Amino acid sequence: MIRFAAVPVLLVVCLAVPVRAADKEKEPDDDQIFVLTKVFLSTMGSHHGDKNANALREFIDPNYLKQHKLTDADLAAQMVPVWGIQRYDIADDRRTVLCFVETKSGSNAIVKEAILLRLSVHEDKVYLLPAKAPDAKGSFAPWILRTKLPK
Repeated sequence: MIRFAAVPVLLVVCLAVPVRAADKEKEPDDDQIFVLTKVFLSTMGSHHGDKNANALREFIDPNYLKQHKLTDADLAAQMVPVWGIQRYDIADDRRTVLCFVETKSGSNAIVKEAILLRLSVHEDKVYLLPAKAPDAKGSFAPWILRTKLPK
Protein backbone atom coordinates (compact mmCIF):
# COMPACT_ATOMS: atom_id res chain seq x y z
CA MET A 1 0.00 0.00 0.00
CA ILE A 2 1.33 3.46 -0.93
CA ARG A 3 0.71 6.22 1.55
CA PHE A 4 -0.11 9.70 0.29
CA ALA A 5 3.11 11.08 1.79
CA ALA A 6 5.07 8.74 -0.49
CA VAL A 7 3.34 9.88 -3.68
CA PRO A 8 5.51 13.01 -4.28
CA VAL A 9 8.67 10.92 -3.79
CA LEU A 10 7.33 8.29 -6.18
CA LEU A 11 6.55 10.98 -8.76
CA VAL A 12 10.05 12.44 -8.50
CA VAL A 13 11.58 9.00 -8.97
CA CYS A 14 9.35 8.30 -11.99
CA LEU A 15 10.14 11.65 -13.59
CA ALA A 16 13.88 11.23 -13.02
CA VAL A 17 14.09 7.93 -14.91
CA PRO A 18 15.82 8.56 -18.27
CA VAL A 19 13.86 7.95 -21.46
CA ARG A 20 14.87 4.80 -23.27
CA ALA A 21 15.65 5.03 -26.98
CA ALA A 22 12.63 2.82 -27.72
CA ASP A 23 10.32 5.35 -26.02
CA LYS A 24 11.43 8.26 -28.22
CA GLU A 25 9.13 7.23 -31.06
CA LYS A 26 6.19 6.61 -28.75
CA GLU A 27 2.84 7.40 -30.29
CA PRO A 28 0.82 10.20 -28.70
CA ASP A 29 -2.00 8.97 -26.50
CA ASP A 30 -5.60 10.20 -26.65
CA ASP A 31 -5.11 12.66 -23.78
CA GLN A 32 -2.05 14.28 -25.38
CA ILE A 33 -3.90 14.62 -28.69
CA PHE A 34 -7.01 15.99 -27.00
CA VAL A 35 -5.08 18.59 -25.01
CA LEU A 36 -2.98 19.78 -27.96
CA THR A 37 -5.97 19.95 -30.30
CA LYS A 38 -8.33 21.69 -27.88
CA VAL A 39 -5.79 24.19 -26.55
CA PHE A 40 -4.41 24.97 -30.03
CA LEU A 41 -7.86 25.63 -31.52
CA SER A 42 -8.90 27.69 -28.49
CA THR A 43 -5.69 29.74 -28.60
CA MET A 44 -6.14 30.34 -32.31
CA GLY A 45 -9.69 31.54 -31.65
CA SER A 46 -8.51 33.89 -28.90
CA HIS A 47 -5.56 35.34 -30.82
CA HIS A 48 -6.70 35.35 -34.47
CA GLY A 49 -6.72 39.15 -34.51
CA ASP A 50 -3.15 39.55 -33.24
CA LYS A 51 -0.58 41.20 -35.52
CA ASN A 52 1.59 38.07 -35.30
CA ALA A 53 1.04 34.44 -34.40
CA ASN A 54 3.53 34.21 -31.54
CA ALA A 55 0.79 32.78 -29.31
CA LEU A 56 0.96 29.63 -31.48
CA ARG A 57 4.73 29.11 -31.08
CA GLU A 58 4.35 26.58 -28.24
CA PHE A 59 2.24 24.33 -30.50
CA ILE A 60 4.61 24.18 -33.49
CA ASP A 61 7.27 21.45 -33.70
CA PRO A 62 10.59 22.94 -32.48
CA ASN A 63 12.43 21.16 -35.32
CA TYR A 64 10.17 22.90 -37.89
CA LEU A 65 10.84 26.27 -36.26
CA LYS A 66 14.58 25.62 -36.19
CA GLN A 67 14.71 24.31 -39.77
CA HIS A 68 12.98 27.43 -41.08
CA LYS A 69 14.83 29.87 -38.78
CA LEU A 70 11.66 30.85 -36.90
CA THR A 71 12.84 30.17 -33.36
CA ASP A 72 13.36 33.84 -32.51
CA ALA A 73 11.39 35.63 -35.25
CA ASP A 74 7.78 36.76 -35.04
CA LEU A 75 5.55 34.05 -36.45
CA ALA A 76 3.39 34.82 -39.45
CA ALA A 77 1.17 31.75 -39.27
CA GLN A 78 -2.31 31.77 -40.72
CA MET A 79 -4.94 31.86 -38.00
CA VAL A 80 -8.65 31.07 -37.91
CA PRO A 81 -11.29 32.68 -35.69
CA VAL A 82 -12.45 29.39 -34.13
CA TRP A 83 -15.73 29.94 -32.35
CA GLY A 84 -16.56 26.39 -31.33
CA ILE A 85 -15.07 22.92 -31.50
CA GLN A 86 -17.63 20.33 -32.57
CA ARG A 87 -15.47 17.22 -32.47
CA TYR A 88 -12.24 15.72 -33.68
CA ASP A 89 -11.31 12.34 -35.13
CA ILE A 90 -7.89 10.73 -34.72
CA ALA A 91 -6.56 8.81 -37.73
CA ASP A 92 -5.15 5.30 -37.38
CA ASP A 93 -1.59 6.64 -37.71
CA ARG A 94 -2.15 8.68 -34.48
CA ARG A 95 -0.36 11.60 -36.14
CA THR A 96 -3.30 13.04 -38.08
CA VAL A 97 -6.36 14.69 -36.54
CA LEU A 98 -9.49 15.89 -38.36
CA CYS A 99 -11.15 18.72 -36.43
CA PHE A 100 -14.69 19.92 -37.05
CA VAL A 101 -15.04 23.52 -35.90
CA GLU A 102 -17.25 26.56 -36.17
CA THR A 103 -15.58 29.76 -37.30
CA LYS A 104 -16.80 33.29 -37.85
CA SER A 105 -16.79 34.85 -41.28
CA GLY A 106 -16.26 38.54 -42.00
CA SER A 107 -19.97 39.17 -41.44
CA ASN A 108 -19.82 37.31 -38.10
CA ALA A 109 -21.87 34.47 -39.54
CA ILE A 110 -21.01 31.03 -38.17
CA VAL A 111 -19.29 28.81 -40.74
CA LYS A 112 -18.64 25.08 -40.28
CA GLU A 113 -15.14 24.02 -41.29
CA ALA A 114 -12.85 21.02 -41.18
CA ILE A 115 -9.20 21.47 -40.24
CA LEU A 116 -6.75 18.63 -40.75
CA LEU A 117 -3.76 18.70 -38.38
CA ARG A 118 -0.52 16.73 -38.58
CA LEU A 119 1.19 15.90 -35.28
CA SER A 120 4.77 15.12 -34.34
CA VAL A 121 6.40 13.98 -31.12
CA HIS A 122 9.54 15.76 -29.90
CA GLU A 123 11.06 14.85 -26.53
CA ASP A 124 7.81 13.11 -25.49
CA LYS A 125 5.69 16.18 -26.20
CA VAL A 126 3.14 16.42 -29.01
CA TYR A 127 3.36 19.32 -31.49
CA LEU A 128 1.80 20.41 -34.76
CA LEU A 129 3.88 19.77 -37.85
CA PRO A 130 2.98 22.18 -40.67
CA ALA A 131 2.86 20.50 -44.08
CA LYS A 132 4.72 23.19 -46.02
CA ALA A 133 7.66 25.49 -45.51
CA PRO A 134 6.87 29.18 -44.97
CA ASP A 135 6.32 31.23 -48.13
CA ALA A 136 8.61 34.09 -49.22
CA LYS A 137 7.04 36.40 -46.62
CA GLY A 138 7.54 33.82 -43.85
CA SER A 139 3.85 32.92 -43.55
CA PHE A 140 2.75 29.32 -43.06
CA ALA A 141 -0.39 27.35 -42.29
CA PRO A 142 -0.15 25.21 -39.15
CA TRP A 143 -2.57 22.71 -40.71
CA ILE A 144 -2.49 20.35 -43.68
CA LEU A 145 -5.94 21.31 -44.96
CA ARG A 146 -8.68 23.74 -44.04
CA THR A 147 -12.01 23.65 -45.85
CA LYS A 148 -15.58 24.87 -45.42
CA LEU A 149 -18.19 22.19 -44.96
CA PRO A 150 -21.48 22.16 -46.86
CA LYS A 151 -24.50 23.39 -44.93
